[in-house]
Amino acid sequence: MSNIFLLPLGILLLFISACSRTLSSEQTLQLSNEALAIFSNSEFKNEIPSKSWPASIKSLNPERVYIKTDGIYIVLSSSYVEEDGIFIPKSKNFESQPGSDPSYTLISDNVFKYHIAG
Repeated sequence: MSNIFLLPLGILLLFISACSRTLSSEQTLQLSNEALAIFSNSEFKNEIPSKSWPASIKSLNPERVYIKTDGIYIVLSSSYVEEDGIFIPKSKNFESQPGSDPSYTLISDNVFKYHIAG
């Protein structure tokens, strides 16, 4: 196989492995619990600085983490206007709407995967 094909193949494999990240039930429980501390900290208005990330978030190696009125977004990958990651809602009663953007998929323990198509 020529070297010209190895770089795109490597990038594709890296992208696929990043998108297929799975979380254990222990990880989702820890994320959910540590999110409570972030929600109660009124100093965070949008972007959450990496020095303030709890261990459960740091272990995901996110690109960035931000908070909105509905919850915390942990950005695992982004490209132009698209974004994928983990979402932890403020409300335990959060329900995703089919066909919405962002779209949400429940993982467990009030922790969701999300995708923003832009």
